[in-house]
Amino acid sequence: MLEARENSKITLLKTHKYSPYDYVNGLITGDRDICAAFFDRYHKQINGLVHKFLGPDQEHEDLVNTVFLNILSYASKIRDPQALQSLISTITIKTVQKEIRKRQYRRKRVLFSDMPLENSIHNESHDNPIDNDAFTKKIFRILYTFPPDEHVHFVMHYLEGYTFEEISQITGCSLSTAKRKGKSCKKRFMENLDKDETLLHFLKER
Repeated sequence: MLEARENSKITLLKTHKYSPYDYVNGLITGDRDICAAFFDRYHKQINGLVHKFLGPDQEHEDLVNTVFLNILSYASKIRDPQALQSLISTITIKTVQKEIRKRQYRRKRVLFSDMPLENSIHNESHDNPIDNDAFTKKIFRILYTFPPDEHVHFVMHYLEGYTFEEISQITGCSLSTAKRKGKSCKKRFMENLDKDETLLHFLKER
């Protein structure tokens, strides 16, 4: 037991032995050890954010990998390595936003063709225990009808508790736009509740 605990500590030290400056330089130069450590260090954060915005999803791991690739391509533009963690959140959210737009465009194309929609946003993985959570499914069933920006704003403000000021900084929109989208996405959500008392109670508490 003691040996396992010591090995766990060693692994943790290896993962966190690099500073934000080391990570940024390593990503730019393509240092394999630092890139691997970066993946281990921030995978949980990115994985969690993607799941919060898209819910149970077949393409989850592919999208997480896309986020890492986007961070890698942006590394040379990072001016303040100390802001790395917040930048990772920003890139993750923008990547998810782009994915939602792409899926909505794909759905519209399918409406005017006889082709089946592969990897539909309503296809859910059976490997994730949250798939059986009817409440979560209800929320995301509504969110997938939202414009991408409102989908993101709703999750950030009403599910994750971000303030409008924080949303403004992360998404790059003005504070007034963040507040306006916050109100419009809440109104849209209310219009789609279909008298579901559970969801009504959930939203009233936000």
